Amino acid sequence: MQLRKKENELGTPVIISHAELHESISPLEKIGPVMVQAAEKAGVPVCVQLDHGETLEYIERSLEIGFTGVMYDGSLLPYEENLANTKKAVAMARKFNAGVEAELGAMPSREGGEAASGPVYTDPEQAVEFCKETGIDALAPSFGTAHGIYKAKPMLDLERVHTIACTAGAVFQRKITAERSGQAFARSITTPICPMQEAGRSGNSSQRKT
Repeated sequence: MQLRKKENELGTPVIISHAELHESISPLEKIGPVMVQAAEKAGVPVCVQLDHGETLEYIERSLEIGFTGVMYDGSLLPYEENLANTKKAVAMARKFNAGVEAELGAMPSREGGEAASGPVYTDPEQAVEFCKETGIDALAPSFGTAHGIYKAKPMLDLERVHTIACTAGAVFQRKITAERSGQAFARSITTPICPMQEAGRSGNSSQRKT
């Protein structure tokens, strides 16, 4: 695995990711070290991201390998269970100085759970509570998006995204301000963002871009 020449020439930070659902065709223990090695050799800041980690055990394995950011996806779980597990994921990631993204609400294309019949839109007030309670670095809210073959025409609620950005976004801004004297993470409301891994890292004690 090599980063494209263009990214190195432009000095553009990039994210390379692996999702838990790909385990059967690309085992974490095989692809993870390859991803970390590619990041180490890159001439640009690289985030090695676990996308849609559905179990805490899998997230822990990725962190031990050297991933610098993880996403815990408990979107199909009841709210309280998603909240509790996300807190555990955050506590776990902090030991490795890694960033955490979480998901609230679900997409209709996901199999099983509440999302099977239609999108579960994220409630803005609940999003604020969730961000405060968990201490996550990024939130992926549901606003009508869908992956794969659509079972129904997606109905995007962009106003909901704006509301969440203005309310839950303030939580992230306060965290950034509080951490400004030390290491702060880049944050976003709708995209997975995690600490940028700098070239020349050594194991889990690597330096990360602040």
